[in-house]
Amino acid sequence: MMQAQNHLKTLLVFALLAISSYAWYEFQFAAESQWQFKPFTKGYALFDSEVQITDEAGVIQTTIVSPEMIYFADSEQTMIKQPVVQYRVNDVVWHLKSAEANINSDQTEILFPNEVSMVSLDEQNKATLNTRNLTLYPEQEKARTAAQIKWQQAAITMTGIGSVIDLNLQEIEVLDEMHAEINP
Repeated sequence: MMQAQNHLKTLLVFALLAISSYAWYEFQFAAESQWQFKPFTKGYALFDSEVQITDEAGVIQTTIVSPEMIYFADSEQTMIKQPVVQYRVNDVVWHLKSAEANINSDQTEILFPNEVSMVSLDEQNKATLNTRNLTLYPEQEKARTAAQIKWQQAAITMTGIGSVIDLNLQEIEVLDEMHAEINP
């Protein structure tokens, strides 16, 4: 009988320690260990794909080629890996390449959060922009960055920090620390 009481006491002490350990964990750490991001639950993924986006008249304005595109239905955002984007403004086609791009839910912005190269395929006014990140606003026919840029066009090289690029007028406004060099 004495042994049974000792086993019962041991079992009760063990259960009390387990309950208090669990309560202490929930109190101290449970909120920190929850998902920081919601898991991918709804949406779809496309592999080795080409997406064409048209304007209201049905003319292809943007073409995106990528090895992987993921659309998240919950946030209505699209993540694109290694995108090659061709964006048409009037008769000029711009070619953008980066490691990643994100399209917002209403498709008014394409964010390139990493190194990005933007090249005009216009033979007469060929231009190249390199920067750390860039946001393209297709409907406004503009692009913006707060990062350092390097712009090359014909015999001119410009560097600076931050810019607003009007793709329709093919004009660039460098916002800070602008330096220009004219190459003969």
